[in-house]
Amino acid sequence: MAWWLTQLLPRILPGAFGGTVQSLTGQGRHRRIDDYLAANPWASLGTGSVLLDLGCGFPPFTTVDVATRFRQWQVIGVDQSFANQATSEATSERDVRPPDNPIRAYEGGNLSFIQAGIGDCLPKADAVRCMNVLMYYDSAFRAQTESWLAGVLRPEGIFLCGVNTQRSFESRYSVYRNENGHLVAREFAFSLDNVRPFSGTPWFAMHDGERETWMLAHLVGILRADDSFRRDYDLRLDKLLNEHRMLERDPDGCLGTPSDPIAGQDWGTTYEQVIVHLESEGFAERAVLVLKATGLNAWRNVAGHIAIDPSARS
Repeated sequence: MAWWLTQLLPRILPGAFGGTVQSLTGQGRHRRIDDYLAANPWASLGTGSVLLDLGCGFPPFTTVDVATRFRQWQVIGVDQSFANQATSEATSERDVRPPDNPIRAYEGGNLSFIQAGIGDCLPKADAVRCMNVLMYYDSAFRAQTESWLAGVLRPEGIFLCGVNTQRSFESRYSVYRNENGHLVAREFAFSLDNVRPFSGTPWFAMHDGERETWMLAHLVGILRADDSFRRDYDLRLDKLLNEHRMLERDPDGCLGTPSDPIAGQDWGTTYEQVIVHLESEGFAERAVLVLKATGLNAWRNVAGHIAIDPSARS
């Protein structure tokens, strides 16, 4: 954690890239987010639907993933950084397809790209996905973004935004629907591993009050305040981490490296197995019940994440 805060974090902040947000991508990163899009209860996304992947980054691995999975959709990756990948000037402000721009190599079939950002003129869409972007901006910019998106989304189209790390760990996201020209918050969801995460990502934001970060902190606080849930979750997670040779408790009660740890390259896959195991044992459903007991309208959503109705918070 100390290394992450002092070495990695300064390298991904906007100040390290001239004030811009550097997009970090990877294959399979948004797998559960794609699961959500496939079966979401708020919008019917069928053949011919248009999805804008806003702030998709380069290389656009997550955009390629969604275009490959949903070949019946038209997928458009949108990012201002595409201009930085070209070795010659584009013919217009929004043209990112000169012969020597490497972004063109990813286009084809149902997938295309536009060099643009929030506030620019974009095609009408049935869904807009914007992950790992808005946590860098303040509430005024967030309000401007939502107002702009109300003009980009078609009626009853959805906007999904939040944070999601590799293998869909540490997910937190909001889902809005365009109703009568206004974005209406319909769902906030988060992954079970946020209850006791292993990095600072769940609590990272550049400004006080960042919507998804603060909502996550509120809900995880409720779960951790429930003695029975917290005790059972912590004990079971500790046991699984020990069984998989990932971490173990030392005599002082601190997590440390076991004597025969798994290889570092296997951590991601193994940790995913641990979280799936916890879900299979009903901990996500128990979390839902704890939230319901406080008066929240909570459920387990189509991606398997813990969700609430943000308009009905107690």
